[in-house]
Amino acid sequence: MKTVWSSKLHGKKEENVLEFMGRAEDDLPLLKYEVAATKAHAHVLCEMGFLSEEEARAIESALDELPSNVTPEGEDIHSFIELYLTDKLGDTGKKIHALRSRNDLISMDIRLFVRDKLTSILDSLDGLVKMLHDKAGSLMQECPGFTHLQPAMPFTAGGYLEVFAESLEDDVLLGKALLRAVSKSTLGSGAGFGFPLDIPKEKYAKLLGLEGPVKSPLYAVVSRPKIEKLYLHWLSTVADSIEKFCSTLIFLVHERIFTLPEFAVTGSSIMPQKRNPDLYEVLRGKAKQVKGAFLTAYLIDTNLGVGYFRDFQESKKALFSATELIELSIQMLEKLVPELDANEKKVPETYAVYEALELVKQGVPWRDAYKRVAERMKGKC
Repeated sequence: MKTVWSSKLHGKKEENVLEFMGRAEDDLPLLKYEVAATKAHAHVLCEMGFLSEEEARAIESALDELPSNVTPEGEDIHSFIELYLTDKLGDTGKKIHALRSRNDLISMDIRLFVRDKLTSILDSLDGLVKMLHDKAGSLMQECPGFTHLQPAMPFTAGGYLEVFAESLEDDVLLGKALLRAVSKSTLGSGAGFGFPLDIPKEKYAKLLGLEGPVKSPLYAVVSRPKIEKLYLHWLSTVADSIEKFCSTLIFLVHERIFTLPEFAVTGSSIMPQKRNPDLYEVLRGKAKQVKGAFLTAYLIDTNLGVGYFRDFQESKKALFSATELIELSIQMLEKLVPELDANEKKVPETYAVYEALELVKQGVPWRDAYKRVAERMKGKC
């Protein structure tokens, strides 16, 4: 495995040891962000006089020629890009790593990845919320509301969809706040201690469409796991909304209130009559995996001081996996929600509160009205 840091100082490394510590192909979801960050860096190096305009254009052209289906090789995505440019451009490629470190690069790549995914997922959630509100308005069949899984008061089938819609609306608000925290550039911070030069960090932010730079070079590096944890925590809140919705629908299907579309149910290998809500159960299981991804990132960053540690890289898989699970889950919900249907189910005892309120209107104290209705309902619930 080729590395950019190999020298007599470090000695020869066994291949399996290097592979155990990391492979560029594991960073594939970050490739386009690494390319964007490298283009911005070439522009800044040119502005500062470390690259000629011709060299900067050559680097940008070489990056544009990188095949979209390439499988990165080497230790990590940063080394892959540097070695690619060196192989293609010779000494010009060797110049690209001036005034940058893999520390500020990976922090930037993660922020760009999170920004893109946040924006995309927020858009999808906005569409799903509208879909839920629209569907809720068409499902006005009366059914019980439940507490302790027992009929409590009259409700509507659509009311259950409104719960999910409002829960996701809160998730969207949190996501938009997180988007602002993420949208900062870390480039120009190096390993975490800056450089003895006046680097135009605002230029990086402008070139990458970000709000501005992270001011502290050390925080630019150590904020990486924090950004990952904040994002994964947010994904966990979305997953929690999905999990509760699925659990509720599974229960309401059991109560013969909701009916599921054909594509959302499966059969049994032995019981011919079964119509199992497997898609909702799988969605619920995947929601728990997203929560597990947050715990993974949280634990990896535990008991680490201020500075870069190689431990950080171990949370990337959780980041990529949780993102994909949420994206796929939303796609499934977009198919399911429009096809939901409901049956009316009136339960007489759920009107007990209404009956007590009628007595209150006649001047009966609430607690006395409550007891009268409770006595009448004895043996009926």
